[in-house]
Amino acid sequence: MKFAMVTTFFGEHSFGGDAAYVDRLARSLLDHGHSVDVIYSPDSFDLLRKSHPFRTYEPPESLSVFKLHYPLKRLSQLMVHQTGKTCFYSSQLKRLIHQNKYDVIHFHNISLAGGPGLFSLESGSKRMIKIMTTHEHWLLCPLSLLWKYNRQVCESKACYRCTFRAGRPPQFWRIFSPPLQKLAKLDALICPSLFTKNLYSNTFLGTPIYQLPYCLPNDWPKHSESDQNPYSVWPRPYFAAAGRLVKPKGFLNLIPAMQDFPDYDLLIAGTGPLEEELKHKARNQPNVHFIGLLSEEELAALFKSAMAVIMPSLFYETFGYVALEAFSVKTPVILNNIGALPELVEKSGAGFVYKTEVQLIEAMKNLSKHKSLRQEMGEKGWQSWQKYWSESTHLEMYFKILKDLQ
Repeated sequence: MKFAMVTTFFGEHSFGGDAAYVDRLARSLLDHGHSVDVIYSPDSFDLLRKSHPFRTYEPPESLSVFKLHYPLKRLSQLMVHQTGKTCFYSSQLKRLIHQNKYDVIHFHNISLAGGPGLFSLESGSKRMIKIMTTHEHWLLCPLSLLWKYNRQVCESKACYRCTFRAGRPPQFWRIFSPPLQKLAKLDALICPSLFTKNLYSNTFLGTPIYQLPYCLPNDWPKHSESDQNPYSVWPRPYFAAAGRLVKPKGFLNLIPAMQDFPDYDLLIAGTGPLEEELKHKARNQPNVHFIGLLSEEELAALFKSAMAVIMPSLFYETFGYVALEAFSVKTPVILNNIGALPELVEKSGAGFVYKTEVQLIEAMKNLSKHKSLRQEMGEKGWQSWQKYWSESTHLEMYFKILKDLQ
């Protein structure tokens, strides 16, 4: 089969999980003999990244990557943002879609690659399947995260005030042509978690909605087996956390907890606009370390030697890739009780879920003091990864969905 993955960020021009999933799915499909093209907008990353570094990325030889470009980057991005249409990317997209006659077009994060205008794309193929994965909440929220005023989860709409405070122009087209109405042009919506599926099922009725959890490549744990793993010889036991350094990820709330662990370190991997504020917050805590943006190999090595991997997210995560990466190297997790995160512990038994700082500290103490508990939960996480979130399981479910839609 011939697949097109359409997204905003990818490869070296990316911030995190959505691009990682596109890459992993594409590689898996290629390994199974399918043809895959990735279509994305490096213009978007260039305009939004600020000081965020480019990622090191080497695409597989058989992967075709098409970059959407327009000479006037700011104008093209503003037009997509303000109209919800493909605008200046229209001719490039139509040519690619029509010439290649894809069997499946899989949309991902499309906020600045063409918005819901992409759903109207047609191909020369007699029966082209169009699906979308909800990596974020962009269909419901112009800022994508359901994170209100940059301080709390969104429980009641105030979109215009919220976007103004975030320094973004409001998207008036959402009034007259809501993204959820455009879903009728898709064959299915794919949600990574039960939480996200329920969120959309309660909001939109019409297009079929499937749950398809994320996965990790079958060879992922090999990333942690390097002979030069610097974290295996870290001088003190440590907890690990990773993600883009932004307020919704909750790292500001995690740092104070380390005051109860003077004999342990906290290693935070990642970069982002909140980095300087986080470092200032931890200025009097020598056991908190910021280790920057890591490669997949370095991240797996970091997690493998940790007491636990902590996800203190404050917003509605649609899944929780970091937890899977911990499970694959037999490390337990400690997750905040919000969004899709609790599902990962409920399904695996490989960690703790907390609601308060007291519960967070108690979970950290339990795992730091009891090696047998860490090993037991780590083994449960690994077994669950193999059963529920492996590459082979994911691909089997993926093609089952496509068969249903055919």
